[in-house]
Amino acid sequence: MPRSLRIPLFFLLLAFAPAAAYACSCVMPGTPAAERNQAAAVFSGRVRSIVEIDDRLIVRIDVDKSWKGISDGEVVVTTATNSAACGYGFEKGKSYLIYAHAFDGAGLSVNLCSRTQRLEEADADIVALGAGDEVPGIGRCGGPDNIAALQGLFLVMLALPFSARAGRRQVSST
Repeated sequence: MPRSLRIPLFFLLLAFAPAAAYACSCVMPGTPAAERNQAAAVFSGRVRSIVEIDDRLIVRIDVDKSWKGISDGEVVVTTATNSAACGYGFEKGKSYLIYAHAFDGAGLSVNLCSRTQRLEEADADIVALGAGDEVPGIGRCGGPDNIAALQGLFLVMLALPFSARAGRRQVSST
């Protein structure tokens, strides 16, 4: 290549060079017990919905068990939208063991560098964490939906004897 073309070609290539690329960089997570101690919450549950807002995913989870920090049957966590920014790749309808951290005082956040994983792959963590506490919630005994249904059933059962007596009175009075 002629020397006179090398310098313009160099500047042309420099002008079209890709911008800096950023990637998630993680330190190997500790043991399940160590990570539980550092996390704000550790729990298992099924992803109900995922909504993208700006560069964050808002993930709504129906909680089954809690090892730390969760007593409600439903939790919302956030994560970055992509793995390059250390976002965790949640999938709607799938169940996970989640190690969540406080996020700028605005709830819980999950990232790719935590021990968060699909529940079917978390057997070793669950054994190390122990049994955990059952969390009553949506669609489970003790959850808000079931409590309302049980209250309604109780009222119907209370009303049945009165309606049966009223029906007998009408039959016997004729």
